[in-house]
Amino acid sequence: MVTLSLPEIFEFSNAFTIAGVLLGLTTCIRLRITHPDVPRPYAIPVGTWGLVTFFMPCYVLSIYVLFCLSTFTVSICIGVVGSGVLGYYALNEAKIAGWSGMQGTVEEVELFGQKGYSENAAARSNRRSDV
Repeated sequence: MVTLSLPEIFEFSNAFTIAGVLLGLTTCIRLRITHPDVPRPYAIPVGTWGLVTFFMPCYVLSIYVLFCLSTFTVSICIGVVGSGVLGYYALNEAKIAGWSGMQGTVEEVELFGQKGYSENAAARSNRRSDV
């Protein structure tokens, strides 16, 4: 059950929305710096510093709203966003080390004594065409 009051729910909603806005703006600037030659569907006619200047009011207002929220809400939001960021970097390191990703194909998997997907799908389609 939810034991939060309606204003607390609004506060959490605002905190996570602000976190998403800050991550999105930061990502946009970071991609402009790290991948400047990638074609984009919408061109922003200012350079990277113009983009930072353009986003500055959004940063300032978002941080101001974060300071207006309760410490409990901000700490929960920082914890959730921080765990997501740590999980992202852990997944990248696991991919580099070869610990993640599928090692085999679906056809090689044996489940409940039956071979892979493609053989079962072909058998099922043959049974349907016989009817």
